[in-house]
Amino acid sequence: MKMKKSKFILVPLLLFALILNTIPAFAASSESAAAAQDAEGRKLNTVTITFKPSGLTKGVATVYASASGNVEYIKIKITLQEYDSSSGKYVNSPGPSYSSYAPNKSSLYYTHTFDLSAFKTYRIKVDVTSSGDGVTQTETLYQSLS
Repeated sequence: MKMKKSKFILVPLLLFALILNTIPAFAASSESAAAAQDAEGRKLNTVTITFKPSGLTKGVATVYASASGNVEYIKIKITLQEYDSSSGKYVNSPGPSYSSYAPNKSSLYYTHTFDLSAFKTYRIKVDVTSSGDGVTQTETLYQSLS
């Protein structure tokens, strides 16, 4: 009886994990996908971003990026943006951007906690840069606070 229950739970979980592995974190346009791969095959493989609230006045941004090929460095830069209702656009919030740099590494994990106002709408702008063989490429992605 226990074996049947285990199979009943385990099989759907494995299928769910398989589906999650095949869904890209962010859909890239064909132009950015083409730009993300150079002649030597070096490319950004994975960029995963989360931006979650932590209490009423904090937001935690987490970014993981990896590249393949001959990677000289990988860099993640996070900029907090807030919605400007008068222009209908997001603008950079006052204050610095935060970044992390990893020389001679093919992956990088970075997290930063931002101070937020309870009465504004936020998102983060994430620039991921990798360089190798004299070619530098940058992907820019956005993630709303959720």
